[in-house]
Amino acid sequence: GTTRARTGADWTNTERNTPCGVAALHHATAPREYMATQLERDKHARYLLHCLREVPQPYAALDTSRLSLAYFCVAGLDVLAHLGKIDAPLRAGIVEWIYSLQVLPPSDGCAGLPADRLGGFRGSGYLGAAHSSGGAPSSSPYDGAHLAMTYTALAVLLTLGDDLSRVDGPRVLAFVSSLQDEAGCFSAYPGGERDMRFLFCAAAVVAMLRGSAVRTESSGCEPFPDPSRTLLGPFLQVPCLRAAASTSSGRRGTSSSRAGSTAASGSDLGRSRTADPLSPVSPPSR
Repeated sequence: GTTRARTGADWTNTERNTPCGVAALHHATAPREYMATQLERDKHARYLLHCLREVPQPYAALDTSRLSLAYFCVAGLDVLAHLGKIDAPLRAGIVEWIYSLQVLPPSDGCAGLPADRLGGFRGSGYLGAAHSSGGAPSSSPYDGAHLAMTYTALAVLLTLGDDLSRVDGPRVLAFVSSLQDEAGCFSAYPGGERDMRFLFCAAAVVAMLRGSAVRTESSGCEPFPDPSRTLLGPFLQVPCLRAAASTSSGRRGTSSSRAGSTAASGSDLGRSRTADPLSPVSPPSR
């Protein structure tokens, strides 16, 4: 019935040699005053830059969603105000790699192909699609676009200053629209899981591309989140599950998108910051 903080002696060699283990071991052994007052921005930035060039071995299982790893690295550097550490060659390489993951229609016609094989972005090239700087057609029924990967692709491109001129906007919007169900929610891919996360991704993609292919009026997205709201206010991922802060913020993002705001949708990514996002703020008055 009691708990205690783990010390260095509690950790096995295997735990110490993993990125998570190193961070947790540091947390368990660092002086409490140090943890409360220090944020090692430069060390975090060096780690994120390293991951942009070479992902550590424990992350190999995430190869299918490598775009999301790139998103966290680039967005993390942006939050730390270290986006400038991504030099021009690396920045250009990331942009070209992302465009190579764009799903394009085949040159011999697209009759009968589902929308996920005609537009959007893959998570990586793990299924062996032919590499092309502008994207490549789907190589198999399993080589299709993914809604979350499409969101992260566009977000990273905008953060790095790309103008999205090479994105096939109409195809991407058609792909997003095809994932919406009668309740207003969205799935990650045809037949995949659906919940508030993908509703947020869809609204963000539409806002970033300034499109209108997705129903966001009262007849579209609005009915889905309402049954997901708890009596205490937060929202669920889907009805009858527990509430979560992330889904509540995602629901707020979809509302902002309908109102024309881009702050919650990610379409303002890449613009210069006027203030340090990590600067200390005064605590709220009690």
